[in-house]
Amino acid sequence: MKKLSVGLKIQLVLAIILLIMLIVTCFYNKLLNYSEILAGITLLVMAYNNQKEYKRKAMTAIYAVVGLLIMVFAIVRIING
Repeated sequence: MKKLSVGLKIQLVLAIILLIMLIVTCFYNKLLNYSEILAGITLLVMAYNNQKEYKRKAMTAIYAVVGLLIMVFAIVRIING
């Protein structure tokens, strides 16, 4: 069995944490912005893994742009209160 690279391990951990955060967000809505930031970080890690591990350039750009947009909108909402 092939060993998982560090990037894939980070992606796995972030995906599990994101899933837990989304479940908690259903009961405590104030964590929504932080869940979105975590989703953006997860998408950026996915973009990195697509580029380095799988050599898929088209999806890399999509993951990176969507991840950055999600993070920017969440940060703006946090700043504006």
